[in-house]
Amino acid sequence: MSRKYKRDLGAMEAHSDPKFKQHFIEVQDLLSILDDDSDIVFGLKGSGKSALCRALHELKKDEFLATKIINLDDLSFTQIHQALVSLQATTHKELIKLSSMTWRNVLLIYSIEAYVDTLDKNDSLRTEVDSLLSRKSYKNHKSNSRVLSFIQNLISRIAELGFDSSEDSVLSLNKMQLDELDKPFDGELVSTFEVILDKLAGEPKKVLICLDGFDSIIDHSEESRKAIFSGLVDAIYKNAKDNSINHNFVYKAFLPRELTDGVRNSHFDSDKFIFNRHYLGWTSNEFKKLISKRIKPYCKAKNNDFDSLWDEHMPKKIKNSVHGVEENTFEYILRHTLYRPRHLLIHLQYIFDEWDKNNHQYKVDPSSIPKIVSRTNKKLAELISGELEYAIPGITQFLHSWNSISCTVTFEMFVKRMNRLFGLTDLSETRELFDKLFNIGILGYFKKAEFTNKSNDKMSCVFAYSNGDLGKRLIYNSLESDDIIALSPIFQEYCGCNYAKYGFICQK
Repeated sequence: MSRKYKRDLGAMEAHSDPKFKQHFIEVQDLLSILDDDSDIVFGLKGSGKSALCRALHELKKDEFLATKIINLDDLSFTQIHQALVSLQATTHKELIKLSSMTWRNVLLIYSIEAYVDTLDKNDSLRTEVDSLLSRKSYKNHKSNSRVLSFIQNLISRIAELGFDSSEDSVLSLNKMQLDELDKPFDGELVSTFEVILDKLAGEPKKVLICLDGFDSIIDHSEESRKAIFSGLVDAIYKNAKDNSINHNFVYKAFLPRELTDGVRNSHFDSDKFIFNRHYLGWTSNEFKKLISKRIKPYCKAKNNDFDSLWDEHMPKKIKNSVHGVEENTFEYILRHTLYRPRHLLIHLQYIFDEWDKNNHQYKVDPSSIPKIVSRTNKKLAELISGELEYAIPGITQFLHSWNSISCTVTFEMFVKRMNRLFGLTDLSETRELFDKLFNIGILGYFKKAEFTNKSNDKMSCVFAYSNGDLGKRLIYNSLESDDIIALSPIFQEYCGCNYAKYGFICQK
């Protein structure tokens, strides 16, 4: 071709994609989530949580009586945590139980609203609900305001009932206050909800409530995150087990995995909820379907076969000059991600942008791809590192500590460096952090005893996304001192580390 052109792959984020229906692919995770009534869905940032949430709301809405997405990106963990701690100090109740109770009431408000939204504007119930929420300061659609309003209302109700004071002036709750606190729901909300349940009697379809937007949380306190996330998980679990609620309402929360690893440890009903957890992950074939949809508008091929579409744009092979081997181009680009669709799209868009800007030839030349991927790696790794600072303070410094050393080290050496840089002295803390780094995808490993590659061209490591096993994995105790830990290829340029001596790093 003799003219300039631009291949635009579209929006990188589902919530802002104007062509969402055209771009969305029906991954196995969506089908799994549809099968269950209420779920907690864990996914790393960029893994497609918002896409699945939007798909439920827009593409699968006919399967529900009504759907409602609650975007919680305005939630301040620190502010809410402080309010809960204040309530705890007054009531001497467990923090997570108070958090759970708060969430159950907030979910009740959203449930009422989701049903009322299906009614005519002049419906009397709609008017009554509007008046009730306004009077209780629940009318504000900001999630932060609603959570805080409930806590404040509860504190006010307890205060109105008076306190018993001992001689040393320590306040304690009287029987009426304890009874009020033990009520799981706001009485007026319950009365309204019961009216709605009566109206829903015999309705074959349920109302779906999706909670999303937690990726934007910027509070640093791990303690506050644990309390609030654990309370939310417990609230959804209890609602799912409440037949009067579960018969008509479904709740699905899409939580950032990197910020919620502590939920299982702090959630007192975690074992009961294990079968309602989903960990998002993508297969190679799903990635190919995603890319096929994005590049199809720029292809001559009439079919949707990935290889046919891909070959119009990209070479089949590229030269890995560091290790002196050829690699499959798609696999090369994919291994420089954390197996998240957003990372893959960013890599491809940068490749197309740089190539289309400077060349008239349509098909990308194989020699340019490693150079562009290397530059993009730096940008992606910097972004990922900044995001992870909230979940793992000090991670940026740790990644930069790999400068000028090999991206592969023994397990023993890795642990020593990790302990030193993070100031860890307790074995349980060491285990927890190592497993967290693994589950996020920062590192992989291979068993030295099993390594048989004599050509030094490929180092097949086990990463968290290997073999579709995406649940929380406890790896630390399974490794020996001379097993090899490998840094994910996406971080190598950012860290300034040397290449692996055993061959290029890829997933097993």
